Amino acid sequence: MSSLTTNIERISIKPSEILKLEAFIENICFMNHLHNYFGSISVAVSMATKVFSDDLELSFEQCVGGVSFCLTSQKPIFKEFDFEHIGQENTDALFLVYSLTDSVEICNEGKTMMLNFLVKGIEPELSVRRQEVFNKFASSFLTNTK
Repeated sequence: MSSLTTNIERISIKPSEILKLEAFIENICFMNHLHNYFGSISVAVSMATKVFSDDLELSFEQCVGGVSFCLTSQKPIFKEFDFEHIGQENTDALFLVYSLTDSVEICNEGKTMMLNFLVKGIEPELSVRRQEVFNKFASSFLTNTK
């Protein structure tokens, strides 16, 4: 991901605070017009959080070309995972995390897992303007066909 960030938000979360996590993700997706990505982001971040039993800090960064959710622990609990052993321990959940994200980075000597999602689309203002133009066209089209 590009290092140019425009927006950073954080929460601290305990493994049992799933509702807090879901509300945070839902709010981020709503505020950043990521409605089409909510399912993938929600499942990937939730699964990554469930795998690790430590208290975590979850941060969100809006970057050029996408968004990142970073899980950070005080201890080096994140590491590269070997997918040869799918079906053992937490590998199924982590396989799902890797499958739903565009890239996963382990940094900070294993203390941080960064889940990167590439998001493409049009700006919200342009989307609204296009919808208004379409509605005006549709209204005029329906009026002329009657």
